[in-house]
Amino acid sequence: MPVRISGMASGLDIDKMVSDIMKAQRMPLEKIKKTKTKTNWSMDLYREVNSKLAGLRSTVGDLRFAGDWKQSAATSSNESYISVTTSSTANPATHVITVSQLATGATKSSTGAMTKQPPAPVTANTAPTTTTIDATNNQFDVTLNGVRKTITLDQNNYATTTDLAQQIQTKMNAAFGYNKITVSDSGGKISFNPVSAVVDGSTSYQPQLVLEATSPTNSGYSNLGFTGSRTAFKVDANSKLSDIASKFDTPLNVSGTSYSFTINGQQITYNGDDSISTIMGKVNSSAAGVYMSYDETTDKVSFLTKETGGTAQVNISGDTGGLLASLKLDSQVITGQDAKVTIDGNTTYRSSNSFTIDGVTYNLKQPTGATPVTVSVSNDINGIVDKIKNFVSKYNETIEFMNKRTSESKYRGYDPLTDDQKKDMKDADIKAWEDKAKSGLLKNDPTVDRALSKLRELTGITSVSGIQEAYNSFAKIGITTMPYDAKNTQNSGKLVIDEKMLKEALSKDPDNVIAMFTNTPASNTDEKGKGIMRRVYDQLSSSIDDLVKRAGTVGGITNDINTDLGSIMKKMEEQISRFDVKLKKKEDFYYAKFSAMEKAIQKSNTTLGYLSRL
Repeated sequence: MPVRISGMASGLDIDKMVSDIMKAQRMPLEKIKKTKTKTNWSMDLYREVNSKLAGLRSTVGDLRFAGDWKQSAATSSNESYISVTTSSTANPATHVITVSQLATGATKSSTGAMTKQPPAPVTANTAPTTTTIDATNNQFDVTLNGVRKTITLDQNNYATTTDLAQQIQTKMNAAFGYNKITVSDSGGKISFNPVSAVVDGSTSYQPQLVLEATSPTNSGYSNLGFTGSRTAFKVDANSKLSDIASKFDTPLNVSGTSYSFTINGQQITYNGDDSISTIMGKVNSSAAGVYMSYDETTDKVSFLTKETGGTAQVNISGDTGGLLASLKLDSQVITGQDAKVTIDGNTTYRSSNSFTIDGVTYNLKQPTGATPVTVSVSNDINGIVDKIKNFVSKYNETIEFMNKRTSESKYRGYDPLTDDQKKDMKDADIKAWEDKAKSGLLKNDPTVDRALSKLRELTGITSVSGIQEAYNSFAKIGITTMPYDAKNTQNSGKLVIDEKMLKEALSKDPDNVIAMFTNTPASNTDEKGKGIMRRVYDQLSSSIDDLVKRAGTVGGITNDINTDLGSIMKKMEEQISRFDVKLKKKEDFYYAKFSAMEKAIQKSNTTLGYLSRL
């Protein structure tokens, strides 16, 4: 690179002179760059058309097969007994149904309450540690029938355990209401006793009461003389078996390290550190196929099979620790039952209350008794119409877009802007300029025009051979082409639906109408025998292939030499690169010339200066 010398000797602005010379030299390069920009814009527009056609093809792809068209609707004369749904395989028909019995799962429950009767009050293990209550020992938690509350005692020095019990009673009344829990001094120990409640008209039910610590930082629970993590009035599903063993009506001994029982062939292990809740979790997560639960109101455990039908069962056996006896569970094997249904005079047994016959799914809710239920299955005309509407909407959207691109005006004088031109323009002005520069790039484009005309041809005048003549084209079922309007060419070729005519055709002969869309001829070369959706799909695929060959796919590289425009872009990039090198050499050449001139002038000035001093 030659040394660049400014015009100090000549007084000339060398940089500006070279710049002005190079502007003229760069004009052919700017022309190539503008052509490249326009080619890139055209590529984007082709790919945009391609994306629209691919979206339409996706919609059409779901409409090529008769199975995707056929829809049925079913109604039940009494949905409180039987509800119904249908699939595309259901045929129009009327069915008369009676339900003698529902399918049920197997259910097994405790034979009686598990807790020793009557339950003993919840009494502290020892007398209170102190009757002086402060911020470190004034709280404990009480749960009554699932409602948990924190009891906070007044900070005070209570003279006796009886005084402390009266304070606790006051707080209990405030938390749960009067006469819900009685608190007393039982031989120097605090005692809690829930008051019997009325359940189903009986006052024999005694609520569940559980006491436990509020937090590790407050010793209120242990200060009252309670030990262990929880103390329950009855059997407590969340307490360790070792802590509640004495509360069972049938005593439980879990002093060993491990015990087990078997349910439906699955072994469940437990020990004294387990609770009824953890055992329920083991059963429910096993492969036994049952749900185990505990009801505090009845004080019983229950097992319900996850499946219904005569093969469902609850079979519990082989207890090595006596837990089943404490839970009041016997060895009887309980089984479910099948649903008994009579359809059109034919009696069938089903393991589930939901089953499908000939495309109709029946959901049994309760026995019908002597009054049968009528189920009517018919063609879902509205569902088919909605499919056609969706296609037409997508088709018209695509046609409008392509009409716009192939007919929009070209604006002369609006070439792509150079970087220098953009520097002095606002973003909005740049966009407005480039919108006009891009306009008309696909005007009368043969690739896009061909795709557009083929679509119009297939949907406008095509008929399908082998289909009943009354239904073998779009026009004959009420789908016609919008008339040409010179003032609004974007609507040219759009489809219009006469919904009344379409529904009439579907009501009279749905099979032939659907075949007009989907027909598959015996020979794949029989184009006239193909349903219109099949032909449209094939044509769209062909047009998409043409556009890919022309400009590549959305998101693809712009200089892919396997595409027409990509190959052109690649050549222009190489041409621009070569031109840049050439211009750089020219610029260096001019600077070298001016540098030589400056040196010559400087030398001449030096000589003249010397001669003037003689």
